[in-house]
Amino acid sequence: MKVKVVVEFKDGRKFTDNSWNTDPVIIANGKDVNEMHTFEDIIRRVDWSYSMGNLSCDCNLKEFLHKEEYGKFPLEEFECGRTMWAQISKITLEADDGRIHVIVRDEND
Repeated sequence: MKVKVVVEFKDGRKFTDNSWNTDPVIIANGKDVNEMHTFEDIIRRVDWSYSMGNLSCDCNLKEFLHKEEYGKFPLEEFECGRTMWAQISKITLEADDGRIHVIVRDEND
């Protein structure tokens, strides 16, 4: 299953992240190391990743916004920080089977 993730900010900016899926990730010993096997697994991982995980860092959020605006990732690296994640207003997950889940950020998150 492929899942499109749309991250929207309070100021109206947004980007799309198409990297989420339940496809097997097979390593050398033949083991599937993808921990996301269901839509619910992806929902939990997306919520965590954009609130506390690596994708909540300013450098990553700025790279995604840059790619959305200019069609490619920037050549320069952005400074890390933890200010932009609080500006995320909504994250919409759209599975290729038609299921949709919306994560709305509360002012207190």
